[in-house]
Amino acid sequence: MREAIYDGDQVLRFKQNRIVRFLLEMGTHDMNDIVKLASFDFFTREELKEFYQMIGYSLCGYCDVFGDEGDVVEELEKRIGPPAETEGT
Repeated sequence: MREAIYDGDQVLRFKQNRIVRFLLEMGTHDMNDIVKLASFDFFTREELKEFYQMIGYSLCGYCDVFGDEGDVVEELEKRIGPPAETEGT
């Protein structure tokens, strides 16, 4: 499991791998292509899960996609603590 961080909007996200993110954004394939290929077993479920983590996907979105990861958010929140307080909260 990759490290997680809170972004500027206090959303808990996996810490992205900037090389993987760059390749996704600058490459010839987008997320839709990758998901389509995965549906044809071109990628394993574990590879897809790792990819989602490496691009910095939100933990909430990750759990929505993979469904069986309910303890992931709780585990990572325990590891890094609550988001920093911001003015007005």
